Amino acid sequence: MSAAGGAPSIELANATINDSTDSTIQVAYNATGVVETNDTRITVFGPGYSARSNSTATYNVESNVTAAEDVLNVTVPAGTFGGGNVTLAASMVNESTGETEARDTAALSVTSPVDLDGYTVSATTTYPDETETVSTTLNNTADTSETYTLAVYGNSPYPRNSTQVTLTAGESRTIGLNVSFKDTGQYDIRVNDEPTTTVSVEDPVTVTNTTVSETSLHTYQNVTVNATVKNRGSSTENRYISLYDGDRRLDTRSVSLTAGETKNLSYVTYFRYDGDVDLRVGDGNITTVSVATNPVEVRNTSVNATSVSVGDTVRTNVSLENTGSSSTERVTELRSGFRTLATSTATVAGDETATVEFNRTLNVGGAHAISAGAGNHRRVLVNDSDITVDDVSVSATEVYEGDPLAVDVTLSNAGSTDKSFKLSAWSNRSGYRGERTVRVNASETKQVTLDVQFYRTGDHTLTINDQTGTTVTVKQAVSMTNVSLSSREIGVGETATVDITLDNPTSTDREEYVSVWNGTSQSKRVTVAANSQKTVSFSVSYGETGRKSLWVNGQRETLFVMGDTTGTANVSLSRTFTPEMTVNDSSTYFLAEAVNTGDASGIQNVTLNVDGKVVDSYQVYVDPDESSFVFLEHRFTETGNHTVYINGSDSKKFEVEVRGDVVNDSSVTVEHVSGTTPDQLPSVDAEFRGGSISVEFRDPNGGIELDDIGADNSTVFRVSFRVENYTPRVLLSTGRDLTWNTTDVGGNETKVTLEVSPSDLNYKSEFEGNRPNNAAEWESAVKNDSANVELESAVLMAVGNAEGDFFDAQPSDLDGMTLSTNAQLFEMPRYYSGDADTESRLEISLAAPHKTVNGNVHQGYYRTFIPDSLLDAWNVTDPETELQATYSASDVSMSVNEVEGGVYVSLSLHYSSGTVSIAKNVDDSTDSTDSTDSTSGTDSTDDGTDDDTDTTDTATATATPAETATATPTEVSTMTPTETGTTTRTRTPTATERTDVATGSPTGTATAAETSTSGPGFGAAITVSTLVGIALVTRRYGRVR
Repeated sequence: MSAAGGAPSIELANATINDSTDSTIQVAYNATGVVETNDTRITVFGPGYSARSNSTATYNVESNVTAAEDVLNVTVPAGTFGGGNVTLAASMVNESTGETEARDTAALSVTSPVDLDGYTVSATTTYPDETETVSTTLNNTADTSETYTLAVYGNSPYPRNSTQVTLTAGESRTIGLNVSFKDTGQYDIRVNDEPTTTVSVEDPVTVTNTTVSETSLHTYQNVTVNATVKNRGSSTENRYISLYDGDRRLDTRSVSLTAGETKNLSYVTYFRYDGDVDLRVGDGNITTVSVATNPVEVRNTSVNATSVSVGDTVRTNVSLENTGSSSTERVTELRSGFRTLATSTATVAGDETATVEFNRTLNVGGAHAISAGAGNHRRVLVNDSDITVDDVSVSATEVYEGDPLAVDVTLSNAGSTDKSFKLSAWSNRSGYRGERTVRVNASETKQVTLDVQFYRTGDHTLTINDQTGTTVTVKQAVSMTNVSLSSREIGVGETATVDITLDNPTSTDREEYVSVWNGTSQSKRVTVAANSQKTVSFSVSYGETGRKSLWVNGQRETLFVMGDTTGTANVSLSRTFTPEMTVNDSSTYFLAEAVNTGDASGIQNVTLNVDGKVVDSYQVYVDPDESSFVFLEHRFTETGNHTVYINGSDSKKFEVEVRGDVVNDSSVTVEHVSGTTPDQLPSVDAEFRGGSISVEFRDPNGGIELDDIGADNSTVFRVSFRVENYTPRVLLSTGRDLTWNTTDVGGNETKVTLEVSPSDLNYKSEFEGNRPNNAAEWESAVKNDSANVELESAVLMAVGNAEGDFFDAQPSDLDGMTLSTNAQLFEMPRYYSGDADTESRLEISLAAPHKTVNGNVHQGYYRTFIPDSLLDAWNVTDPETELQATYSASDVSMSVNEVEGGVYVSLSLHYSSGTVSIAKNVDDSTDSTDSTDSTSGTDSTDDGTDDDTDTTDTATATATPAETATATPTEVSTMTPTETGTTTRTRTPTATERTDVATGSPTGTATAAETSTSGPGFGAAITVSTLVGIALVTRRYGRVR
């Protein structure tokens, strides 16, 4: 007999002994390389028996352990067991550590005339610490008294109970042994070496009859969960019973149950995220609840004070808006950082707003980040006269995105009591970045560290509480250094390979999400090793011809899908269009029409030459017998006359007179008027671009999401600027509560003063097919009609002069007109003067996602101010009864608010696309909402046969190309605001493509023809078209030819 080699081991042999004499059994062990021999103890034990080595007495073990491997004899003295079959266990213990290195068990049969006649267990289902009895009958068949050992085992070599019984000659006796179990589970019970019986030990407290008040509900909507609990045991049970979502604990109740008692428990909870939730109380049954996004959204959070003292009460108002049509409940959370301080439940009617008010006493000093659980944190400084922040230092001033930055803060408590103090980190670009509550003892100075992370590249001003900020530069961890295409000219259905090179200059491996979009999205998540590059490849193809935009991680690449190339293309310029007004140091756009008279698809490189120098170029794709329009852009730097050629060899020559600035740059001012006070004012730039004045609100780092500077949709800004030799008549904005006025200040200057609040904008940038070019194309282009880009607080504005023959109205009739809308696409409002069959009317086609980013119905916002001059032209004397509004040829809810100088008309719309018409209400009026022509009259220069004739028209309006902005997938706010301009037809520029739009001549029209499939890049979300010479589209950072 020997123990197995390798790992430490011990082996105890099975044996049969006669209890009338001393018996010897053997135990083998192997402790080689694991245990020192003088630290090794061998123990053998059984019911009422124990023997061990390495002791002052050998305890029936033959000898002490003197070798690393050996077989020892163990003596079982006569009379130890009497009779019966028992289990012996052996262990090898390291006495230095107290750890058991090896174990083994063996069956010991003791010859005896006593028979064991089976056994019974009082219950095979029991509860922890409940006593159960194991009963067996012993029969002594001898004519002398006999001793017998009984042992009850359960999942262990150690007996749970044992006893020695002496039976007289011929005696039969039933013996009961009590056992109990501490823990729940399954136990295999046996008496001596009899077969096992399974005993289930269950929790005496059971949960039954779990019910929920709703199985379909919204996020942030209360649901009540009821359950019955019962104590099946014989003693009082004190328990904590929890409500779970899967394995995540949601809530806990304390309950005390006497023996046999039943109670009901009730929980009220809500969920922050949509999806299916598996609710369970304790170990009760699972109920699945379906959670949808709540249509009641948090719009604004404001506080009545941003600096208070410890113990002061701060009032927080949370503005809610129900974007759905039915009354819906919403639980609003008041949070400080990530900790919920209080909740309030409100029911908001469909299409209505509500305000929830919290009054909270702040007893901990420091900087609290107050929010309603939806971002938009408000910094409230709670002053504690005893505690000061003495020093703030950062471990580095440059950090990679996502990497923790250690910020060491030293603070002192000059008071006589221990206090808590809240430290919070803030970025001027990313807002609230986290917090830590610190315990500072009386008269103590201590240093603590905050780990701060940034996920937006660029320069951040990092502030702890109200301390002076530190500039931290956040660098891109993984950058896209190169994009190459196997071919930039492919046929329909052919494949182009896109190779993307990623560079990781950091010392750690990084995961990066890479995507391409060509009408459908492809994406890969890859790991780029530290200090290395990785190339990722995609394959793309297209189902139709044309110039195509391929989006690679938000960067636009251009390729051409060629049609029939077997013939010969003959692409030339047929017409060019000049701007009505050209202003120095502002973007000026020139339009050209390219015509293909050949029998094969072709590409034409169109150049813009100013004063003998090529300043812009663009490749335009034209199918046979088709035409396409292209914009070319230049910013003049000198006033006076300039000679301009478009494709000089084609002799498209004209003279341009460049005037001085329209806007006096030094006159631009911005101030906060009311509502939530921002942490700092935005910068505002008013610049004339392509026929209108673009007014841009930005944070100090160039972003347009004004919540980054602490503004929200209750904030009202006032902007003023002066214009020279320009008559501002119409104001267009995506903001709300829009008002303005103009004042003649002399010297051919006019002062413009406007007030506006930012708005929440939901846009769509990912389309399954080609990007819609106008509102009419929205329905066919959109498959999944949900927004994927949200700007929580932004405003885009432009001012125009309302001049152009297409209005068929006097510009003075439109003085003071405004339009505010949150639509994604809205084409140029069209004015119809009416005739014998129809009344004069204003029309505008709108399109926007049907659902918001959060999955709620997208509530349309449309508010226009119609001046008295236009009402007079319409002979409207009672606007409330005489005006009528329709949307998609159906009447819509309209509210009319008469004010001095005109009326505000507000419409309630549910997107996705349609035409809004506002007109005088007459019974026999004819619906004209399907009209698409924005001009009247005929083109005296075009008799329908001279499409290929070279002409140069002077346009009454200047179209504005859409320009793309760059942004990271997680941070929309890197987009830039919009360019502005005018156009005369319904081609709406999209924010992610090089827009090709025609500009009409004084008496005619020209239509853009190029279609571009554009991709999502988050900067591509804002698409607003023109109103009276105004266009709002996003500016590109760079153009790919």
